[in-house]
Amino acid sequence: MNYTKIIFILFIFYALFSFSACNAPEQPEFKKIENVRIKPKTVDGKIKLLFKGDAILHNPNLLGGTITAMDFDIFIDDKKVSNIKQKLSTEIKGESDFALPLILDFPAKDVFKDIKTTITDIFKTMKINYKIDGHLTVNLGTNITVPVTYADVYEIKLTEVNPLIFN
Repeated sequence: MNYTKIIFILFIFYALFSFSACNAPEQPEFKKIENVRIKPKTVDGKIKLLFKGDAILHNPNLLGGTITAMDFDIFIDDKKVSNIKQKLSTEIKGESDFALPLILDFPAKDVFKDIKTTITDIFKTMKINYKIDGHLTVNLGTNITVPVTYADVYEIKLTEVNPLIFN
C-alpha cells in the first residue's frame, strides 16, 4: 500500500511539473534607462556624441535566456540621428531585473547645428531631448521580441562641448 501512495504522489508531482513546464515564456519587460552619459568624441576626424547607459529590464520567467540582438533608432529633438543594429550574446537570469549596457554614438552636428553661442554662453547647460525606439531579441527557448521605447532629457554643460560649437 505504501508503494501505491508513493507512486501516486510521484505521478501527481510529475503531472504538475509537466503542465507548468509547457507554458510559453513570458515576454521580458523593458523598464527604463539608467546612468545616462553623453560625451563628445572624435572618430575619423568627425565629432560624435557617445551615449552610454544601462537599459533595465525584467525577466519574469523561471528560466534565464540570452539577448541575441538589438535594433534601436536614436532620435534627438524628434529627428532620427542614428540606427544601431547589433548581434549580442548576453546571458540573463530568470525571475530577475537585469541591466543591458548600451553604447551608441551619433553625429554631434545633428545636436549642435542650430546653436549660436557667445563666450558667456559656454558656461551654461543645454538640454538634449532624446528618444530610443526599437526592440531587443531575447531567446527563452524561442525568440521573443521585446519592444523598447524610452524618452528623456539630458543636460550637458556647454563647457564639455565648446570645441564642437566654435568649430
